[in-house]
Amino acid sequence: MVPVQRRLRNTAKLSLPPAPVLVLPGRQCFVQHSHSVQPSRPEDGGDAQDRGRHVYDNATTDDDPYANFDDAGPSFSDAVYFPNDHDAPEVTRLSNRQKKLNQWRRWSTEVIPSLVPLFRAYLRDTSNLRIPAVLRSRDRNCSCVSGGRTLQVTCVLFDRVEQIQLRACACSSAPSQLMSMGLFACAPIAPSLAVDLRLLHFVKTLFVRLTPNTTAWCEALAVFLQECGYGLTTQNNLRRRFSNAYHWYCVLVMHNYDLVSGIINASRLQSSGNQAEDSDRALEEEDKPVPHEDANIPRGLQHPSDYLHSRCPLCFGGANWRKERDQLVDFIICIDACFTQKRSKNPQGAEGHDPPNPTKSVFIPSETVVQMEAHTERCRSKGKERGRRASRPSEEDDRVEEGMQVPVSVLDSCGDSFIAADEKREKASTNFFADTGLMALLCRHDHVLWLVNMTSAGEKQHYALALIQRLTEHIPDDMSVGLLYDIGCQLERSWHKFKFFDNSILSRFHFAISVFHAYGHQWPCQVVYHPRKRKGFGLSDGEGCKQLWSALKPLIGPLRVSGHHQRLFVLDLQVRHLNTKSLQAYGNWLSRRWTNCQSWKRQAISRLWSCGSSEETLQAEWAAQVAHQMRPVPRQSKKKGDEEITKILELEKLVVVHTQTVRTLELQFIANRIHDLENFQIEIADAHTQHSKLAETL
Repeated sequence: MVPVQRRLRNTAKLSLPPAPVLVLPGRQCFVQHSHSVQPSRPEDGGDAQDRGRHVYDNATTDDDPYANFDDAGPSFSDAVYFPNDHDAPEVTRLSNRQKKLNQWRRWSTEVIPSLVPLFRAYLRDTSNLRIPAVLRSRDRNCSCVSGGRTLQVTCVLFDRVEQIQLRACACSSAPSQLMSMGLFACAPIAPSLAVDLRLLHFVKTLFVRLTPNTTAWCEALAVFLQECGYGLTTQNNLRRRFSNAYHWYCVLVMHNYDLVSGIINASRLQSSGNQAEDSDRALEEEDKPVPHEDANIPRGLQHPSDYLHSRCPLCFGGANWRKERDQLVDFIICIDACFTQKRSKNPQGAEGHDPPNPTKSVFIPSETVVQMEAHTERCRSKGKERGRRASRPSEEDDRVEEGMQVPVSVLDSCGDSFIAADEKREKASTNFFADTGLMALLCRHDHVLWLVNMTSAGEKQHYALALIQRLTEHIPDDMSVGLLYDIGCQLERSWHKFKFFDNSILSRFHFAISVFHAYGHQWPCQVVYHPRKRKGFGLSDGEGCKQLWSALKPLIGPLRVSGHHQRLFVLDLQVRHLNTKSLQAYGNWLSRRWTNCQSWKRQAISRLWSCGSSEETLQAEWAAQVAHQMRPVPRQSKKKGDEEITKILELEKLVVVHTQTVRTLELQFIANRIHDLENFQIEIADAHTQHSKLAETL
């Protein structure tokens, strides 16, 4: 099975059987042989058996790429040897990329949708996997013309390895038969390995709580099986097959969860009497592939969308989402970026070998982000052109821009103080990384609403604008939003200046700065944007994104070298786990926050009474301080210092002149050369007065 360029001399027709995959205790080595042969081409003479062809299943590392082209053909893991290149069928000349894409498509469009009802039935029969799997071959009355083919499948369970025999055909595929027995196949057509659902569920639960490492897990499993008497001859075979089964099992679980959630939401809407037709449509499309959540963007909403309701019921649930009149916002969100979740560039350019996954995602599509980037550039070009045409005020005068409360001088100082405000600052090199980081949009309960995959070296504003645009498409037109961002002042300033969105959207957003970064801003900026000083934000700190980055920290290493879509899939899986974990802890979260809120309230009331002033007086004093801090400060020109120095030098010269004048008058008085004493007294008094004034001025 050595490649042609590496074969020894005079060994062109030599082919050796592959190494056994599994050695069972007290049995012979297990090597599965394919029971069907690819039909020969007419130009080869129509021989039923190609010359020198030997087909052995499971000889290499992957299962079933060929099965995507012909159900009767060899699998992707088959080691096929052709003495001459012209003996190879046309399908073997396809690239590995196309084979993987075809296998991915078969998993996504055929196998996973067909396994969802069987998976639900098995969960119901086993009380959510509480009852272990019972492996037995089932006799079926098959009416297929082809008759199918017999497969020997190795089944990996918690404490043992067994072998079963299946007969796969068109009416009952091998993955369906294995699912009915509580097993998940590693290939969509002719699997050679199946894993117990309980074992896969355990691994899935484990990998969302620590660094996912299928290599280490499979190595430990192989050692455990060897100690139990089950000898695996190669580690790579188990790793590839187990990883494939684990990945598509996660896809199956996510697909099933989304469909069940859709049915529940449809029933909820039907019970309320609002969307009965949507419920029927959801039931009819139960077994169809799940589209991305942006496929049908809701329009003209009276309530937050079902997607937002599923993300956080506390923020977007309930019949009446409108808050009281004295509250400024209806819900609060926060935005932040992280440049540790990077993905390295593949030196061989193998990004195309990573097909997308058929699951819902919290990531905004890259096409939407690119469109927002182009829209941002157009708005900035127009804004700069309007600025050149408009008359500019004097550089020596500070001012407050249209729609803003903080003077320009303060905003410029804040922009210079934070790296995030500098879009040109390089935080991750695009020469070495294809994906440079993540930007998240979270609600006040630290639930992820959307994520954006960043590909630029700096923290550009179009990522935050893409998140804001997606949010506005899922909320009613009269719903007000409180937005916490590390550089919220700069984002609001750019929004007013360049008109990224309509004023009707801007008027619904109230900006504030996250608490961790608020104290780094200028004091006039804190007066307006600090969440503790701005009405409507309460004790929300806007630092939920920091907790998200901490929870995703174990994924930094594995995702640094993963594929593009695989990276997004793993992050989606982790975000789902964090969301479920947070939902289960809602009661403790509310109790803890309520207790802290009452404690802060008691302290505030105690300090208010101890200061000896009424609340109205303090509010009036605070309003006066805000008004004073918001006044533009006169700017000093660059020549102001030189002018002051010149004045000082001139005054020093005048002091010297007046000193000489006083000395001359004193000498005249001593020499008794004064003819008019009265005029002399007046002159010397004036000289002393001018000298004193000059000295005070200096």
